[in-house]
Amino acid sequence: MAQTTTKKQLREGPAASLGLLTWVTCNANAESNNKVITCPDLADKVVDNERIKSFFIWRTEDEWRRVASTDVPNATITVSRGFSDNNTANVTFGLYGVLSPDEWSTAINAAVNDKFYKDRIVVALVAGQKEYTPNADWLQSKGQIIRMRWRDESSGATKPAEDEVAVAYPTEANHTVKIIVPSQPTVTNTSLVIEARHYYGGLAADNASVTLPARLAEAAVKHEALKLIFQKMGPSAKAVFGQQMVLTERELHEQEARWMDPGAKRDWSSEDEPYAGDWEQGGPSWGW
Repeated sequence: MAQTTTKKQLREGPAASLGLLTWVTCNANAESNNKVITCPDLADKVVDNERIKSFFIWRTEDEWRRVASTDVPNATITVSRGFSDNNTANVTFGLYGVLSPDEWSTAINAAVNDKFYKDRIVVALVAGQKEYTPNADWLQSKGQIIRMRWRDESSGATKPAEDEVAVAYPTEANHTVKIIVPSQPTVTNTSLVIEARHYYGGLAADNASVTLPARLAEAAVKHEALKLIFQKMGPSAKAVFGQQMVLTERELHEQEARWMDPGAKRDWSSEDEPYAGDWEQGGPSWGW
């Protein structure tokens, strides 16, 4: 079973790595409107009243607020708008710097949307039929296709034989892919298997997850978060986060090279040219 990484982990891990997450424990609301909360360990985490000014305090997935001010000696935090209730006894809050939880969601979705895993679509063959529409809404471009094979299960589903498809022509219109096979096996129990890149969708809830390796996912989220920080802070971000951006880009490239290798791929739209350039010139992933 593939290891999963949740949206919650993809927010907390990168934020902590960038020094933008601080945990505090709240034990009471100091006012009836729930805007001032008492956190006994605030002085242990924050050195002065300016440290978390304009931070964002996270209570639950549906309830977070901007920090309006802090009183470190009295261990209180005033938020921009009162929480829905005063049920804060021994509740752990996350204090996020620079980026709001909504902006972290933007960074997470931007990070995972261009990542993929290799998936297989099985298309049942019909005698005499030459054009097929794969039943997979995530296949929206013929460029996602890596290879196609005939899968013969005449000896049983656990004893299959697979052979490369000699000639096939993918077409696409309005992000709908169709496969044209001029000839197909007449053997029964044979199907067409399409191997393709399956791109991840966005993550809505905190418990939503992806099967991306954790280090790759976190590096991608950090990279997108840093881009948002540079957009938000402007030139002043370079002094604080410039080195982090360089190191994160390097780590992201390393993790993508390790986990996202598309492998050799046949160019189904051209029968005469290799897919990835001339192998004699060092073209990557060269293959017919």
